[in-house]
Amino acid sequence: MTISAIILIGCIVAVFIAMTRQVFGPEVGMPILALCALVIADPIDSSHAVQSGFEEFGRIAIIFTAVAMAAHQLKDSNGLKSVGMVAGQIVGLASLKLALPLRIGIPAICLGMTWLLAAIFHNTTSILITAEIAFLVCSEFNVKPAPVLNGCLVASNLGGFSTRWGDTPNLIEANVWGLQASDFIQILFINLGTLILLILFVSALLRTSTLPQAEVNIVVQGFVRARKELSINAGLIIGAGISLIVVIVPAIFYPTMEFRFVGVGMLLLCLVAKLFNSRDPHINPFNALGFETLSTLAAVFILAAVLAGDHLGITGMLTSWIKTTGGATWAILGISYIGTLFTEAASWANTASTMVYSIAPSHRGAWALGAGVCAGSSSLITAASAGILLMNQTARFPEPKDRVTFSSYLRFGITFSIIMLVYYTIVISYFV
Repeated sequence: MTISAIILIGCIVAVFIAMTRQVFGPEVGMPILALCALVIADPIDSSHAVQSGFEEFGRIAIIFTAVAMAAHQLKDSNGLKSVGMVAGQIVGLASLKLALPLRIGIPAICLGMTWLLAAIFHNTTSILITAEIAFLVCSEFNVKPAPVLNGCLVASNLGGFSTRWGDTPNLIEANVWGLQASDFIQILFINLGTLILLILFVSALLRTSTLPQAEVNIVVQGFVRARKELSINAGLIIGAGISLIVVIVPAIFYPTMEFRFVGVGMLLLCLVAKLFNSRDPHINPFNALGFETLSTLAAVFILAAVLAGDHLGITGMLTSWIKTTGGATWAILGISYIGTLFTEAASWANTASTMVYSIAPSHRGAWALGAGVCAGSSSLITAASAGILLMNQTARFPEPKDRVTFSSYLRFGITFSIIMLVYYTIVISYFV
């Protein structure tokens, strides 16, 4: 490792400490780190990092904007609110009829729904949709939303890691290892075990969240009445749903035509908004993510590209270390976790996949890399694109205590990601 690499890592640690102490948020901290990285890196590496970073960012920004546009329309249609009320009814009835504690029922349905949507569609789609639902359910039952929202982020990462198309790192690893959709059934069942651990972990954080049965019944009846009175814009739901499917599903089978499908989906979303949405017509639908979210994402990808550059020597050092361990599962998990923690899931998977495959070309190597990336992307709010989206989404919540920020997520993320590392190390080492 070079002196430049040590200086850059020192800068990363310093900025992370500042964000933890709420001196500034990731929307300021990550661009600062990207600029520091460009100053410290070799001029050739800096130029390459800007080009490759923005190339990766451009793809992500277009797709995420399309997904965010659809999520906003689903919210405007009151569709998400209706689903949240149904989820609340299920939780309440389980408490009344099965004596299932709210602290277990709420995480089970919110995290389970997030995991399922991420596995079927994509983890960013899942977090944009289920965060609103989880917040509604928690608010009505007077349960702290923050632990459940934190859990939703991890559940979206787990769901994305469970299918070939669920997350960008999976697509990268599938191409390198030649994995088919059926191969992911093995890791899907492993991730179900992680999901159960996550539900129990969030439940433990909600141990003081209880309501008398009479009050639970009042909340359930309130959901029933509110659903009957809720005005739902069916045109907006159908249009946004079809557009979302056009954006996500065809690209799974025809990846070279991804941008064509995304473009068609976004045009459909604009048409649907014009025909069915009663919001202010002067609102720009393409600003669905907001400048702060986009600038944070761009900075993360540039930082990741600099860290992967030859000048710093970090990648070469990690490759040598894995070789000395003989491609041990724990070593692959460890470097994937640390690499993702300091960069971003998709960027690190792109950097490390070929390196790990050359040492461990088996399924065990692929799952170890993916599991390390999944745990790393669950450690910090900035280590996954879904985390940055969740942070932006919850910034609109009225109460600051309900918002997910870098500092509020830190303890949750680090603690559970370490649990994930231990679990994956044992399961992948002995059962794959």
